[in-house]
Amino acid sequence: MMRNLIGFNAAKIIISILFLLNNKVYSTPTTEDEFFYEEYYAKYIKVVELIYEVNNVDINNHVLFEGYMFKDEDNCKVQVELKPYDLDIKIFAVDVCKETSRILNKVKK
Repeated sequence: MMRNLIGFNAAKIIISILFLLNNKVYSTPTTEDEFFYEEYYAKYIKVVELIYEVNNVDINNHVLFEGYMFKDEDNCKVQVELKPYDLDIKIFAVDVCKETSRILNKVKK
């Protein structure tokens, strides 16, 4: 009786594994992500270039900087908070329309 029980359990396990391996996943690929909208991405690239050209700071250098946050004030003005690893947060005021970038005196800790 115990032998039949073990054989029955083994058959259940094998059938379950076959069903699990045979399942197909039908998913719809994502064609567009909100971050990569053309207008937003173009503005993002322009802001990064302005900070690099005017202030000589490469915010995409992940060795020096932990991360950054963008805050849109309007269509032209963007405030960027840059977080170095062991220092205070630097705040940049960038105007894409006038193509200016400056470091604000106020620094967050």
